[in-house]
Amino acid sequence: MVSKIDNGTYTVHTGKHMDNVDGRYARGGMSHATVWIPVQAITLDGTTPPTATTVGTSAQSQSRVLQFDDTTSDDVFIDFLVPNDYGSELKMVIPYSCTDATTTTAIVWAADSVAIATDGTVVTDAAGTACTPVGQVLDGTASFVQRVVLDLGANDTTLAPGRLCKIHLWRDHDHTAGGDAGIADDATADAVLQGGVELIYRVK
Repeated sequence: MVSKIDNGTYTVHTGKHMDNVDGRYARGGMSHATVWIPVQAITLDGTTPPTATTVGTSAQSQSRVLQFDDTTSDDVFIDFLVPNDYGSELKMVIPYSCTDATTTTAIVWAADSVAIATDGTVVTDAAGTACTPVGQVLDGTASFVQRVVLDLGANDTTLAPGRLCKIHLWRDHDHTAGGDAGIADDATADAVLQGGVELIYRVK
């Protein structure tokens, strides 16, 4: 089932997946849903934004991307109204590329989130709960699109159906090998967010 979301994204109920080994339902037998958040729906920080640009040379292949610098902090924000069927395990999939073709370098992504009750209360600057940052070694092919997954639901206890979830995403460009990701961000080129991000959650 595909249903339209007001901000132009779509949520897709993927249904159950069977375990190939003994017939058990994968992921505990629960359905998962996905919500695509395009770059156009992502808010850029007013002080430290990534560079927003369009890549491609024709109408068929053009795509909107965000370029996260390798030497300075770039920040973006995503507003996500938690669906009524939300159960648990909110994760964010980030498709990105990098022109650095060195197979020994990596990029680290980080985020925090907070869900605020939409009961008429004025939304103020609420501190988010950080998820564990995730680092990934580059493929070695320049501009090869890779994906990382950030687990927002593991630490954020404010998530609940009907709440407004505010997600802060950034490239942790100065992350060291001794940090939570266990790997240093040492790629010497922009991390290019390709098209948007995908949110995945378990349906209750």
